[in-house]
Amino acid sequence: MRALFHDPLISDNRDPQFTFLFQEEKYGFYQMNMVFWIQLLIFVLASAISSAISWTATYYYLVIPNRGKSAIADLVAYGIIIPYTLYIPFKLIDILGVESLIIRFFGAIYPSITVFHTLEAIHGYSPKYVTESFKSYLRYNTCILEFEHELVNGKMTPKKVTIEDTLRVLRQFLILTLVLGAYSSVFAPELEWFETSVDANALGFDINLAHFGDVKLLCNNFIGALFMQLTLYTFLAAFSTLLQLIFRVKTNAPMKNPLFESESIADFWGNRWNMVIHGALKRGVFKPVYRATSRRTIALLSAFIASGFLHEYLLLIMYYKTDANCAIGMNLIFFAWNAMTMFIEVLVQDFRIVKSIKKALPKPIISMLVVMSALPCAHFFLHPYMKPAPFLEHIMIGFPVIKQI
Repeated sequence: MRALFHDPLISDNRDPQFTFLFQEEKYGFYQMNMVFWIQLLIFVLASAISSAISWTATYYYLVIPNRGKSAIADLVAYGIIIPYTLYIPFKLIDILGVESLIIRFFGAIYPSITVFHTLEAIHGYSPKYVTESFKSYLRYNTCILEFEHELVNGKMTPKKVTIEDTLRVLRQFLILTLVLGAYSSVFAPELEWFETSVDANALGFDINLAHFGDVKLLCNNFIGALFMQLTLYTFLAAFSTLLQLIFRVKTNAPMKNPLFESESIADFWGNRWNMVIHGALKRGVFKPVYRATSRRTIALLSAFIASGFLHEYLLLIMYYKTDANCAIGMNLIFFAWNAMTMFIEVLVQDFRIVKSIKKALPKPIISMLVVMSALPCAHFFLHPYMKPAPFLEHIMIGFPVIKQI
C-alpha cells in the first residue's frame, strides 16, 4: 500500500501537455494528476475504515437506549473512542507515508466528523432515524454529507437520488475543477497579489487593529477566502458524487455560495459555509451546551470555539512531521472573532434602522457587508494554512493548471 505513495506530491513533476508564449514568457498547460486523486481516495478510505471501529463502539456503548447516560459510557467515549479517533490520521500518515498537505487535510475528514458524531451520541442528539439499527448508523457515518429526507408513510427516510441528481453533482465537480485550476493559475505561486508586511503565521505576530483597515490586506484576505471556498466546494463535490453513487441517496449541498449570497452572518455560518461540519457541530456541541445552560450565546460561542479547535487539529495533521513552522492558536482567534460578530448581529437585528437598511440595500451589497465582518481577521485563519509551506502548489498538482516554465 505504501508503494502507492511513492510520489510525495509535494512538488509538481508533471510534463506540460503543450506550451505557449505570453508577454515573452513561456507557459505550460498541465493536465489533472490522477496519482493525486488515487492517493486521496486511498487515504480517505483508510481513515473511514479505521473510524468504523469508533462508529461500532459508539453505537453499542452510547446509542443503544440508556447506555449513553452511564458513567462507563462516558469513560469509553472520552477515554477511548475520541482519543483513538483523533489519533487515526497521524498513524495513517506514518503507515502510508502521506506528504501532500491537501491530501492530509481532506483525509482527516472522517475522524473529524466522527468525533462530533460521538459527542452527539453521548448527549442523545444523534438523529433518530440513524439509531434504529447498526446498519443505519453505519451508513450515517460513512456518508459524511448529510442526506436529504422526505416523509414516507409517516417516517423520515433518506431521499432516493436520481441519475439526474448525480449527473448534476458530477457536472458541478468537473466545472469546479476547471474553475479552481484557473483560479490557482492566476494567483500562483501565492494567493497574495498585494504586498503587505502582515504575516499571522510569523513568530511573535502581534494583533494590530490597524490591520483591520489595511485595504491591501483585506483584498488578499478576500482572494484567499474565495480560494478556500472553491477548494472546499470542489473536494466536497467529489465526495458528494462518490457517496451518491454508493448509497443511492441524495445528499445536501456541501456549500451554498456563502461569499456572494449570504444575507446575514448567521446565514453565512449556519446555512451556507461548509454544511458538512455544520450539522455535526450543531448536534455535537451547540445543542448539548444550550440544554445545559439555556443560553444561546454560550452555546454559539461553544460551537465556534469547537470549530476553532477542529481547524487547529487539522493544522497539526497537515504539518505533522514536517519542517514547517505553523502558528497555533490563530484559528481559535478567528472563530472567536466571528462568534463576537454574530453576537452583535443578534443584538441589533431587530432594531428598526437595521431592518430598514437591510430592506433598502441590494442583496449583493448585504453579502459584501457580511463578508466584510470576517475579512479584517481572515488572515488569522488563512496564513497558518498557507504560509508555512507551498499549500497552493500542493493543490495545483491535482488540477489542470497553467504555470510559467
